[in-house]
Amino acid sequence: MPKIRCKGDTSYTQKVSILGTYLKYRLIAVCDLKDLRNTMRLHSKSLQKLATKDHFERVINMQSSEDDLRMLDLNLVYNLLVNFSDIQEPLSGWGNIPDNADMSQGADIERIKIIVNNYFDGFYCDHADEIFKRWTEYYGEINPSDVIYLSTESEINYLKIKPDCFKKSGVVVTRAIENILEKMKLSNIVIGRGAIGCGKTTVLDYVTREYRDEGWQIEWVEEFIDDSCIDRVKVPNSNRTILCCDNYCGSFGCHMFSQDVLARNERTIGELFSCGKVIKVLIGIHNHVYDEINSTIGHQCFLQNNNSFVDLDKLSESELLWIYKTQEERDTTKQETKSYEDLLTMTKRRSGLVGVPFQTMMMHALPDICFSESFCNDPFQIITEHFKMLSRQDKQKFDSLLYIMCAMIFDQKAEQLDQRVASAISKDLDVHWVKYYVKEFASYVKIENNCVELKHELIAIAVFHTFLEVFRNPWSIFTACDIRKTLELIRPQDENQYHPFAVPISRVSFESIRLTLEPRISKANMNMEGHSLMKYFNEKGR
Repeated sequence: MPKIRCKGDTSYTQKVSILGTYLKYRLIAVCDLKDLRNTMRLHSKSLQKLATKDHFERVINMQSSEDDLRMLDLNLVYNLLVNFSDIQEPLSGWGNIPDNADMSQGADIERIKIIVNNYFDGFYCDHADEIFKRWTEYYGEINPSDVIYLSTESEINYLKIKPDCFKKSGVVVTRAIENILEKMKLSNIVIGRGAIGCGKTTVLDYVTREYRDEGWQIEWVEEFIDDSCIDRVKVPNSNRTILCCDNYCGSFGCHMFSQDVLARNERTIGELFSCGKVIKVLIGIHNHVYDEINSTIGHQCFLQNNNSFVDLDKLSESELLWIYKTQEERDTTKQETKSYEDLLTMTKRRSGLVGVPFQTMMMHALPDICFSESFCNDPFQIITEHFKMLSRQDKQKFDSLLYIMCAMIFDQKAEQLDQRVASAISKDLDVHWVKYYVKEFASYVKIENNCVELKHELIAIAVFHTFLEVFRNPWSIFTACDIRKTLELIRPQDENQYHPFAVPISRVSFESIRLTLEPRISKANMNMEGHSLMKYFNEKGR
């Protein structure tokens, strides 16, 4: 049957205008404006194909009113409905001619799209009267003042709106991850470097899983690349091995102070590449650790492989938002959805000392304290002040958190605490306290198989700082806390160079600290040659 032209039929034009207006009504009805704006931010690259730059900026900055949604053109309204709402997809799929038997809302949206497009081509559509009647019955009559002007509209074209980033295995695949994968194709050694909290461990875990899926053997080590690594890569499971070292030279601060110790690490890396197998070395290091090494003893491995560095701190706005959204989805505690515009505004002037993933994690987990510009400007200071206040307001609760930090892992099924740790914190500390308060520590801890540990090293550092600054007998923590963590964090106050998360110790305290630490260093058989405190300890020991 030939198409009939509709040119000059004002009543039909009005009918098509009303059907187009119904699409805007449905968008208003089924979408929360804040959620919609957040979703649009996450898909901004695709959406910009649907609107001019000026129009897109107006759309993305809509305020919380229905009038803002009514200003959108039909093409954008249709695509927002079919991509972002919960309206059921028609049987034939979005963007296709619907089946005649399909009377669903989604199928009618597709029919309205066809009616509008036929109108712009100058033709009537057979379904117009039927759908007009059905939608008037379902959704009521349109306010005449809301009816759109078709002269300001254009054809509707379906676009599958893609996210600006993609996720795999729950990880946002950032440009930094892609850079590491690209460099590893060309180089035997790649070094991922970023601020503490930059998502370094997540990045390394993702990259090694990708290689494991391709048949590579993965050997994961922490902090050191020593002779034991050579034995591990020689295991004949595979001729291709990735040696991944996370937190190289220190998790909390630098613990490699001797040029001889560093040289042994460098020699080991060289020997790995000559062991007769295909070896790639992937290293993750914190900026403050890297800076402290370079300012004291230097590292030939870094100098020789300058082109192998990947900056883990560089994130686009879209990557930042997708990381935040992923953290929202993982969190079991229900928090109010925040405006992504507010999030972006606050993080524009964020501190470079702390990585974005940590900042966004805490902004979601502890919004009353952390969803603020002051937190983004100095996250470590704000968290430390928060713990200081907690220690004053509820010492039992803070002591319980301190115990988890010192013990590193707390088993909720344990019948008693580690007395060496507990007695150093408080003679009254009880296992029942710690179990009781765990449920209130959701913002700071992660729990797996009843094992509780702090979410991040930076939380541990803030708790460590709080105890040393607030409590009357602060040196007792050196008995309770992991000895390596302690030595990575404490520095002499009069040293010119120490990292920004270090606790400066005055010389008047050295003797009492020495008496506590020396036996533990000896028992742990640790080589702390070159540590700035060790120089003083050695003088006293002679």
